[in-house]
Parts: sequence; C-alpha cells; structure tokens
Amino acid sequence: MKPQPNSPLVLVADDEVNTTIMLQHVFERAGFRVERVNDGYTAIETAKRILPDLVLLDIRMPRLDGFEVLRLLREDELTANIPAIVITANATSPDDVERGLNLGADDYLEKPFAPQELLARARSKIRARQLEDALHRRTEQLEALLRVSARLNEHHELSDLLDLISDLSLELLPGDVSTIHLLDEQNKLVDERVRSRSGKITHKPDAGFINRALAENGAVQWKNITNEFATTLTVVLRHGEQRIGLLTILSADSTYDENHIRLFNSIGEQAALA
Repeated sequence: MKPQPNSPLVLVADDEVNTTIMLQHVFERAGFRVERVNDGYTAIETAKRILPDLVLLDIRMPRLDGFEVLRLLREDELTANIPAIVITANATSPDDVERGLNLGADDYLEKPFAPQELLARARSKIRARQLEDALHRRTEQLEALLRVSARLNEHHELSDLLDLISDLSLELLPGDVSTIHLLDEQNKLVDERVRSRSGKITHKPDAGFINRALAENGAVQWKNITNEFATTLTVVLRHGEQRIGLLTILSADSTYDENHIRLFNSIGEQAALA
C-alpha cells in the first residue's frame, strides 16, 4: 500500500540502521509514512519538527538513551501527547519496563517481534490518541460555545451584537477577516460589520458572492473566491425559515477542517438566536 500525504507518520529511532530500514519497510507496506533516525538527540529534534503520530523507540542509543528521549518528549508541550512504543532487546528487566512505562511509554515490545503484532499495536495507539484528541477538541468547542452564548446574552443592542459576533468569529477560528451581513425579509442589506486581524480592510464579500452563499445550508467552505484569500467560510443565519444574515470568515492561508466547520456552524446558530 502506497503511503498517502495524509497517512499516519511514524518516527523510528534506533541505533541499528538495519532495524530502522526493516521497520520502515514494514510500516510503508502498511500505508504509513516513516522517518528514520539513529540517535536520541536527533529523535528529539525530529519529533519536534515533524510531530509524528507515533514514535517507535529503542532504549540503547548514542547521545541520549531511550529513557531520556521519553522524558524530554513528555516534558515538551509540542510532543507530550505523541504515542511512544518502546522496542528493545536490551532492557527487558522488570525494572526497565517499569521505568519506561512510568516515563510515559504507551507500550513495550521486545525483539524479536512479529511485524503484524507491532502494526496492530501501532494502529491501536494512534487510534486511541485520535479519539482522545477528538474528545478534547469537542470539549473545547462546547466550552467555547458556552462562552459565546454567555457573551451574546450580555448584549441587547443589535449594533453591539453585530460587533461582538464578528469579533468572536476571529477570536475562535483562524482567519484574517470576518464579516456579518444583516438582511431584511426581502434579503436586502440592512447592516454589516467587517473586522480584520490587521486592522486593515482590503476586501469583503460582494453582492454576487453573498447571494451564492445564501443559497447554501449550514457552514460551507469556499476556495479561491478572491485573489487575496484562499479560503472563505460562510454560514447563513436563520430565524425559522427566514434568512436574516450571513456570517463569513476569509483566510489567506488557513484551510478549515470538520471541527472548524462544526464550530462555525454552531456560532452561526447562536448568533442568529441572539
């Protein structure tokens, strides 16, 4: 199976070059991307640079041993949550196993090992981390929405609400410019707000794009609408069946994932309700 650009990335750290080549072959055949290093110091630097989905770590390595690598990975916020499987033939005493697990190893595998067992354990650890990250992101989104609801409920003047909704959009999501357009029952523009992180407003959605966006349901991501912004995210604000506005974020370099889109859609719902 040929690795894809979005395939899980595995960092293999082992001082035996033949072992790293073998592990690279095993994981690439299973569709993973692989980066190989042969000493502990390089393992730390590489992990910070590429932020792999999993680290396969030997204990006996030059410059920094695997125990020290584990400790440093877990102490750094960037790498603290990356799953790590220790693979070694040289540290199999109960004390060494206990030390590795206490330092933050997610699993322990002794050489020689069956490749299929290693792959199964690797997939399990990556999947567990993905589920944990998804739960963490969802919790953050719910907390953000509670803050949005509370702050919107503090403002009763329409003008203040429009300002706040635009500001909150840029506060909670990546992007360069946020706009909100308020419409009447005939979809005529009643009011608008435009906010920019830089303070300079160089672009806002035109009437043609607004009409296109109003035909959509839910949050929608648009590509290359303008030369200045690569990505545009829109959500129609509705009161029942009536369209009452359009909330938009424009970004020069961000691409929005499902979590961003879900959060933006929820912000739109809270904004319309307010």
